[in-house]
Amino acid sequence: MKIGITSTGKDLSATVDPRFGRCPYFIVIDLDSMEYECIENEYTMAPGGAGIRSAQKIIEKGVETLITGNIGPNAFQT
Repeated sequence: MKIGITSTGKDLSATVDPRFGRCPYFIVIDLDSMEYECIENEYTMAPGGAGIRSAQKIIEKGVETLITGNIGPNAFQT
């Protein structure tokens, strides 16, 4: 199982960023292997649709559970 965390930094010592679609990084942790990957969020400056695009990106990475602050309604529907 993989979990995703919206993050202010590139490693596990960074704090959780409360902004889902506009967080600078996603940390994806594979709970089976305990390995993690940092993914830069390329949609932080998008004029619109950042939440939906971010949701699609972490879904593509196999994330099943997300730790974050706020998720907009469109990203939540994704």
